[in-house]
Amino acid sequence: GINAEYGIEVVISPRPKRGRETLSNTMGEITYVPVYSPIPLGMYQVLAVSLLLVGFVFLIKFFAYELTSGGYLQRRRNLFTELTLAGLSSAFLGLGSFFFLLWVGVYL
Repeated sequence: GINAEYGIEVVISPRPKRGRETLSNTMGEITYVPVYSPIPLGMYQVLAVSLLLVGFVFLIKFFAYELTSGGYLQRRRNLFTELTLAGLSSAFLGLGSFFFLLWVGVYL
């Protein structure tokens, strides 16, 4: 439609075309190249579920390590192991959440 206040005409097409497209306004044409995901849309479900599962496995290992590493006669805690498990869990759960949101249609 045409926006009378700014004099901009925007045409919305139901399917974007690959390649260069143009928008016209009173000051000339604006050329843009649409950005597409390098990952196919069908892979979002697989990535979300698998990354979340791996993240939960590392989370369970982290909790098990924290619960069993205390006490007087038990093994001592290792900061490197704690940070590694927490970092891996955080990374996989974060990426899994990101792909889950993309899968359900919340585009970030």
